[in-house]
Amino acid sequence: MLRTRLVEPRDAEAIRGIYNVEVLESTVTFDLVPRSPAEQLAWVEAHSGGHPAIVAVDAADRVLGFILLQASSSLQTPLSFAAIAILTIIGVVLYYLLELLEHLLIPWHVSKRQPGAGPTL
Repeated sequence: MLRTRLVEPRDAEAIRGIYNVEVLESTVTFDLVPRSPAEQLAWVEAHSGGHPAIVAVDAADRVLGFILLQASSSLQTPLSFAAIAILTIIGVVLYYLLELLEHLLIPWHVSKRQPGAGPTL
């Protein structure tokens, strides 16, 4: 059973394990240096109040993941709207790009037929 709850100091080491893998092996963060246990505990303490972090835990209360509710919870409305606008633009561009690819690669597709143009299967 999966559930979510606010982060607690006892979650620091599990979050550090998740986060440091991403620091070392991916580009999902701008951090270049893994966090130490003390740095991670300070992060948890800083994100236990007004800028909460939420953890997903299993039935044994083991941390499976975490998320930081930063922009919307700290009343950074312009940042929240900018993120929504950027994601909307990306979505619209991808939609029309796929429409163009469909038109170019499969011109016989049923969505391109004119009404009354012949039998359909």
